[in-house]
Amino acid sequence: MEAIFPSILQNEKLTKTLLPVIFNLAYLVPLAIPESPLDFDITPSQVASKGLWEIWIDGTCEAKKSDILQEVVSSLGEFMMDSNVYPL
Repeated sequence: MEAIFPSILQNEKLTKTLLPVIFNLAYLVPLAIPESPLDFDITPSQVASKGLWEIWIDGTCEAKKSDILQEVVSSLGEFMMDSNVYPL
């Protein structure tokens, strides 16, 4: 994933789809695990997701950040409203 991440960022539709998932995996899944709510580096996938998110956030203009953060908020709303989503 890390090797192709720059290529993914060239595709706006793919970026809007993938980055909210990366954010959720990196930051929200660790908070949903009651044994260690403050440990963000729980699995290698979560560590990698956090690194990819930080790379993107550091190298992106404010307008694109705003667009993607709106997608993140939208995905969170979908989680909250979807009765098929079960807690971890």
